[in-house]
Amino acid sequence: MTKNEQWSKATAMIFNGILLYSIAGILHSIVDPIESIMSAANTFSPFAGGGNVPGADGLSNFLLLLTAAIIGGYVMYMLGLGRFAEILDAGDSAAVRKIRTGVILGMVGEVMTQFPLVGWLIGGIINIVAFILMMTGYSALKSSPTFPAAARSGAGKLFASQILLIIGTLLGWIPFIGGVFEGILDLVAFILLLVGWAAIKNTRPEAPAYSMPDMPQAPRP
Repeated sequence: MTKNEQWSKATAMIFNGILLYSIAGILHSIVDPIESIMSAANTFSPFAGGGNVPGADGLSNFLLLLTAAIIGGYVMYMLGLGRFAEILDAGDSAAVRKIRTGVILGMVGEVMTQFPLVGWLIGGIINIVAFILMMTGYSALKSSPTFPAAARSGAGKLFASQILLIIGTLLGWIPFIGGVFEGILDLVAFILLLVGWAAIKNTRPEAPAYSMPDMPQAPRP
């Protein structure tokens, strides 16, 4: 398998993984509160003399499917990063491994924030470390002389997306309107994330070798 083929497969896995967990996550955030209301109504319905709420079980199953899709997307993302690191030069490989470690820490941080009391503090610290690792990795790629030029441009967009996520998190602490600013910046960061990885995915690190065309022979007198 050529390096172009390895590059294409690894980056496609990264891109598709991000797309899968992002879309599933958005749908999950929409379906989850609806499912909670329907499940509560389903619980109390017999006491009110009614039957089961139509569609409640189907919505619960759909929510489980979305959760599986989120987990599957993250697994694809991490596997893709691992395969991508294997085909790069030493410096670029180290940068991608930092990004992969940052993604894993980010997942751990999100889980920790669900715990009461100090969970949000521990999770917040882990998320900060994850941001720093990913930013360091993207920064190294966007200025790497051994990373293809088109891919460096994509890495620059990925670096910018991390900056916007940090700014959005800080603005989110502003009372009342902070959440609006955070939501807008998160959306822009998500678009940059997809555009950046799409640019890297569409890069071909090894240009095809072209044979020189035969020069026309001058007519003999």
